[in-house]
Amino acid sequence: MKKLFTILAVMTAVVFSAKAEVLMKESFNRNVGDLSSGDYKGMGTDQSNWWWFTTGNEIQVVNNNLTREGYFTGDSTNAIRFAGSGSRTIRAFNSVGGDGKSVYYSALINVDSIKTTVSKEVLLMMTGSSTESAAKAYFAELRISYDKSGGGYKLGVSKANENGFRFTNKIPFDSTILVVVRYDFVKGDTNDVVSLWVNPTKLDEATPTQTCMQDTGLVGANQRKDAPDLYWMNLRPYGSLTSVIIDEIRVSDKWADLFEGGGGTDPAIGVNSSLSFGQLYQGTETSKDLIISAVNLKGGITLSNSNADISLSKYSLTKAEAEAGAKVTVSLKANAVWAQVDTIILSSEGVEKKVAVSWTSYPVVACANVAALKDSVKLYEAYAGLFRLNGEAIVTRDTTIDDREIYLQDASGAVKLFDSYGKCGDNLVGAKVKGFILNNGEEALGILPFYVAQAPTIVSTGNTVEPQEVSLADLQANAVDYLLELVKIKGVAFEDAGGSFAVGQYAISQSTEDAKVKVENNNIVGKVIPAKAHVIGFCFNTSGSVILPRNIDDIIDANPELLKNGSFEDYKTSSSPYGSATTFEDWEVSSILGTTLVAETSDVLEGKAAFKTTSDVSKGYIYQELNCQDYAEGDEFKVRIGYKNLNDSLLALDCFWSASMGGESMAQGAVKQVLVSSKSKYNVVEVKTAKPEGAKYFKFKINIPRKALVLIDDCAFTYQEISTKVDDAQCTMHNGARKIIRNGQMLIIRDGVTYNIAGQKL
Repeated sequence: MKKLFTILAVMTAVVFSAKAEVLMKESFNRNVGDLSSGDYKGMGTDQSNWWWFTTGNEIQVVNNNLTREGYFTGDSTNAIRFAGSGSRTIRAFNSVGGDGKSVYYSALINVDSIKTTVSKEVLLMMTGSSTESAAKAYFAELRISYDKSGGGYKLGVSKANENGFRFTNKIPFDSTILVVVRYDFVKGDTNDVVSLWVNPTKLDEATPTQTCMQDTGLVGANQRKDAPDLYWMNLRPYGSLTSVIIDEIRVSDKWADLFEGGGGTDPAIGVNSSLSFGQLYQGTETSKDLIISAVNLKGGITLSNSNADISLSKYSLTKAEAEAGAKVTVSLKANAVWAQVDTIILSSEGVEKKVAVSWTSYPVVACANVAALKDSVKLYEAYAGLFRLNGEAIVTRDTTIDDREIYLQDASGAVKLFDSYGKCGDNLVGAKVKGFILNNGEEALGILPFYVAQAPTIVSTGNTVEPQEVSLADLQANAVDYLLELVKIKGVAFEDAGGSFAVGQYAISQSTEDAKVKVENNNIVGKVIPAKAHVIGFCFNTSGSVILPRNIDDIIDANPELLKNGSFEDYKTSSSPYGSATTFEDWEVSSILGTTLVAETSDVLEGKAAFKTTSDVSKGYIYQELNCQDYAEGDEFKVRIGYKNLNDSLLALDCFWSASMGGESMAQGAVKQVLVSSKSKYNVVEVKTAKPEGAKYFKFKINIPRKALVLIDDCAFTYQEISTKVDDAQCTMHNGARKIIRNGQMLIIRDGVTYNIAGQKL
């Protein structure tokens, strides 16, 4: 186990020269990895080493150097990163101390984020000499604090862990700044001064950003002892510091030395960092920006690289562009696989800068569609496969009932994906996607699953897949072909009709075939089980014996009440004496001059109310226009009306089909009938109509004559399911024709002539 050591005895054994203009230069031109050279057991005489001092995560050397115009630019593309709680790491320099002396240290810092709880954490600090315990004597401390307004942080300085802090204004996250800290040895006790500069130039020494000195207004300020001398740099990442990069540390007893190399006459090229694209997948296209700053150039800069997968937005910069600060976009298209490197060389007269580029590209098999995805797994079954679905597909299901399961379907088939780590974000149902990166799983119960390694690109949202209309017999004979695809099975009978759905499976039948409907959606739970229905859902297994609907809209009553408010239960009083479209729920009411419209509750045929009209000088009507686009041509419907003529007036039913909303009547399939009845009782009339070719809408219209006293109740317009029995099973149509099913095809026989459903003579 690594242990904490005091360094009193060891430090006294080290002797260095006392005359050094620059006490430390550190550009971290070291191997990537741990910064320290080992745990502290004696520093020897090598001032170039950083030494691990306490337990914790090692500070890391990373390929991510920082630069700032006007400041020292080193010869390395590396920096160090703090990422959470870590060890204190120290490096010695020649001792400086004594009244009237000063010591400066400077560094480039980039803070990506810190926890909101950070108030006075130590970020970077200096400590005393061999006369002090290393565990206690920290001087000229640079501290960090989260800014409560968000988006940034503050820096401050203190001396010897005192309580008096002076913090700067907010500094934005992810910005590279230059900080300078000075420790002034002042004659007397507890009166040394620590000062801080943020982004100074060589001319700013006289104007610190903040100064920590004797101040009676700050409780606990400067109550700690002064430093006898300064002897080493101490780096200390605290647990709240989640992402901090530090580069180009300098220590000197002269302000001007901090800027040496940044403001001299020699040409220099600086870049923001080396470029690591990390781990990615073959075929990925991405980019990073290389920020270039230069000084004292004699000409422009030429850029070059050798790896064919890397391209640059610019291969030359003028002197003016480079010295003003230039951005070059480095684009990667990962064609080559496994570990890859490249070097971008920036050349100008008398100076050259090299930038390391690295990435690892995992091989991926490109698949054009879902079918190719499944076939590719068979070809690569010995390979722990990664596959990219390049073609577009639609997400038909996205649920977290067991694990996050996503069903994906295109024209070639369907597939089930598991997104166990939530890479896909929000629910994707209806999204058209492409570019999924997937791992293949092991086939179970005939289904080959895939696992999401990388989320797709969303092409569009709000898309639907049209279900394929099949019979149960066809589905069960070809279940593998329909597996996980959306299908529609018309006219199935539910064994538990009249009950209520709960989570579970419900037996259905069609002709001689049986199957089950799997219910797992709360939108279905509690709804009434119909006697017959058209069921839309996923073919859930390789036998075609289970259908999984998405929601209650996928269970369509085969004989629904299509007319709204046929019993007039939701009567609404009109604000107009002539009636209006809101007089009855979903009914349209014509203006009937001198007519009273009321809800009758004592004389009704069904429910609690009927429609009562007492007309005067003009005739009128009530009607509904119904959308029947989901039904096929030739499908039959039944019209029903209950009525009572209290004064023997001639009530009339006038219904018709149309090709568009509010369109003209189609003679074929129209219903026109005068309704005559005894005024002493309700009469009910029922007539049938078939949907004509080209029809989309049906208007249910009741004409009311002048001076009529009429009660209307229990109106209905219902779909009449066409027989699906086997060969030559038939039903009589309203026009005397017969419909039969022969070899799975619906035929119409009229006057001895056979037609198909489209009306073509056979």
